Amino acid sequence: MKRIIRQTVLSTLAFLISTALLVSAQALPVSAADLAGPETKVSAEDNWTGHISYVLGYKRVGSEWSPANDHVEFGILDLDFRRMSWPVSLAAQLLLSYTGGVPDGLAGNNSGSYEFNFGLRKVWDTDGRISPFLGGGPSVIGASNSEFTKFSNHDNANVQDNNSTALGFWLNAGSYVHVTESFDVGLMAQFSWGEIRLGGKNLNAGGLHLLSMLGYHW
Repeated sequence: MKRIIRQTVLSTLAFLISTALLVSAQALPVSAADLAGPETKVSAEDNWTGHISYVLGYKRVGSEWSPANDHVEFGILDLDFRRMSWPVSLAAQLLLSYTGGVPDGLAGNNSGSYEFNFGLRKVWDTDGRISPFLGGGPSVIGASNSEFTKFSNHDNANVQDNNSTALGFWLNAGSYVHVTESFDVGLMAQFSWGEIRLGGKNLNAGGLHLLSMLGYHW
């Protein structure tokens, strides 16, 4: 099971990174005349636009997680992209969270969650520096509890006790702030839901997310 999850994570990362590199390459400012003959016209609506960001913040899970309700969250990837002619963007996220505790009744001394989120995002491009957005879609969401053990000063391990994954959904809203032509920061609030059974206990592996964003746009 661990090998399947690891392969899924690596495959998803490879796909998202490859997609981001592809659309970034297609968005480079190369003139149509350089790529095509003088008789070929390239519409601005055929160009790609999008954002790719790293996110960091806080995740609050439900009371059933008590006393491990407060998580630090890392967004390894937050991505949206579209052709200029599209009304909405395709979106994807990979989020990981961690807390130094476990829900009552479970073994271990740390736990966390993970979310593979896919869907659509509407970004309102304005003449100013701020671009608000709304998004949502399906999610593959899960959690685990583990025991961190220190055997010696140079030998330790974090041994996973339980892991569970389910299908769920996510919704978010936020704003990009364009600092330069290609660099932006932002803030995002998000809600996610996915009910799992971890170590015999029913839990919502989603929750409320408050996230800061740092990234690139094209």
